[in-house]
Amino acid sequence: MAIQKTEAIVLHNRDFTETSRIVSFVTPGGMVRTLAKGVRRPASPLRGALELFGHGVLQYYPSRMSDLHVLGRFDLLRSFSSSLSTLEKVALFYYFAEITAAAAFGREGAQELFALFLRALKSAEKLVCVSYARSWFELQYLKALGVLPPVDACTRCGERIGPTRFFSPREGGWVCPRCRPADPGSCPLPPG
Repeated sequence: MAIQKTEAIVLHNRDFTETSRIVSFVTPGGMVRTLAKGVRRPASPLRGALELFGHGVLQYYPSRMSDLHVLGRFDLLRSFSSSLSTLEKVALFYYFAEITAAAAFGREGAQELFALFLRALKSAEKLVCVSYARSWFELQYLKALGVLPPVDACTRCGERIGPTRFFSPREGGWVCPRCRPADPGSCPLPPG
């Protein structure tokens, strides 16, 4: 098969043999797992380019037999290692990588997930509050997958919701005070 070329972000690295490594990328087309032959050799041109969360152009040879392809080259466009300067930020982006990898194996929503992960990486340097960044990413993640419940309308009746709202696990979203009695398990949303 012909070589494939795409934009990609390095999500995972793990040693495979004494000289090779398995590298997973998220791309606009979904997840791509590659075998990087010889990358662990001291003179390998790919050695520094395959750092975690590196953004670049991936070239790989697709496999006919499995989902493990052969890495041709990876041209690093931007490294985000200096942006991830604290342990909290690194842990946060490992979490982002895990949930992105879990969803990007299916092709649906892959382009949105790739764009979301890249946007988060680009804003990592200015990141001040990790918990807000995590909530923002999770909401955008659910939106990209098409499973974000409506936040401005009652899931049950469709009416606009005012400041008093309840989350209903049974309905899979927010419900208004009128519809709350239908689900005794719904939880009030505290103000603020």
